[in-house]
Amino acid sequence: MLGWHISVCKQTDRGVSPATMESAKGERIAAWMTGSGGLTWIDTLVKTGKVIDLGGNGYPLRFTGTAANVVPPIVPEPPEALTGTIWLCETLSAFTEKCSVMTPTGLIESVGCGMGEWLLIEAWDQS
Repeated sequence: MLGWHISVCKQTDRGVSPATMESAKGERIAAWMTGSGGLTWIDTLVKTGKVIDLGGNGYPLRFTGTAANVVPPIVPEPPEALTGTIWLCETLSAFTEKCSVMTPTGLIESVGCGMGEWLLIEAWDQS
């Protein structure tokens, strides 16, 4: 395995409930590439019950979690991101330098999410 391409997206149904394997992707708020250890952050969130592992075979793996649990760890720099592979939506990009002084609520609301909105995370094996 070479690494992962990770995307964090809103759901098309406004994220009122956890995503499923069949959930449609909405607006993407972040994407990046990692090395082979790039899922450590999400594995930690799964183990602590903050994110749900929906399964998959690496083409892709899918996860779901609320904006309150998913957005703060990816700003100012997504976990394990390889240099030059980070894409953050315009709003998050503008806040990368100010995020240390923003509240998590302000950060999450800045991308048009509610704290309890369920997001969809996909991780594609780059082998």
